[in-house]
Amino acid sequence: MTKLFTVILNGGLTSVFRDLIVGRLDVRKARRQAVISEQSSLKIYSLSWERVSEGQERVNTMLPTLSPSLIREGDNLVSLFTFHTSLKSKLAFTLAEVLITLGIIGVVAAMTMPTLIANHQKKQTVVALKRAYTVISNALQMARAEHGDPELWELGENNNIQDSSDFADMFLIPYLNVIKTCGTDTSGGCSYEYTALNGNATSASSLSQFTRFVLNDGTIVFVRSQNDPGAVTFPKIIYINVDINGFKKPNKSGRDYFQFAVALETNEDMYKPTGRLNASGQSQTRETITGSGPSACSRNSQGNYCAALIMHDNWEISKEYPW
Repeated sequence: MTKLFTVILNGGLTSVFRDLIVGRLDVRKARRQAVISEQSSLKIYSLSWERVSEGQERVNTMLPTLSPSLIREGDNLVSLFTFHTSLKSKLAFTLAEVLITLGIIGVVAAMTMPTLIANHQKKQTVVALKRAYTVISNALQMARAEHGDPELWELGENNNIQDSSDFADMFLIPYLNVIKTCGTDTSGGCSYEYTALNGNATSASSLSQFTRFVLNDGTIVFVRSQNDPGAVTFPKIIYINVDINGFKKPNKSGRDYFQFAVALETNEDMYKPTGRLNASGQSQTRETITGSGPSACSRNSQGNYCAALIMHDNWEISKEYPW
């Protein structure tokens, strides 16, 4: 903030600067005409307005502040706090003030940085999840255009990893940018483990029926086919899970691991049309999605419905999300 100054003059300088104030002289002319004697002194106060004294009498008028350009070496500068002599109009913070300011900045940063980092990670998660959802949905649409109605797509009857791999090779991989295919291999670079939202570790055996492949953006796609003609709701269904940042940590449900499903044949109207990619639990109410069920998106559950919660909240991670 620019400090305004008022000049109080004694002796012969009073008339000169009074003329300057009322506009009869400019700054340069005032300096040429002013002759500072031993009895004269120039005092500059860090106030916007100040009363001017002439001799023993006080003038009851308020004078506007003069420009700081009038300050010259040797002038007496008086502030509300300190008195400085022989300054050249350079003002600075003291060491104590600098240290106090840095301390305050450090405390504020320590309080706000974790929140800022978490918000950034949430936005990255939503962007990556939406991209994976879009890419796989487009692949399913292209497969429909080439192979016809999803209810006619062939599925193996053994419900094992080989059946899942055959389905992926026929209906997904040709329409995606795949850089690595694991197929039935579950060892080496194709092994994978993840943690449920409640912290329970999930062994690779739980993924034994999933075939896996890696997209060009690093996303890992897990595919498992299930063919059960006697099933009440889904005689034919494909489970498709994604890890949006590949093999990087945390490999945790609801953080970077999300679950989807595709109904190829269903007896429920809510899951039609068939062949559409749906998040697990997408047809459930928000209360069920965030409830206490084993698949709910809550800290005490597995987190299978977390993709559904993000989609339900218009592709955002809300404050209620168990991040």
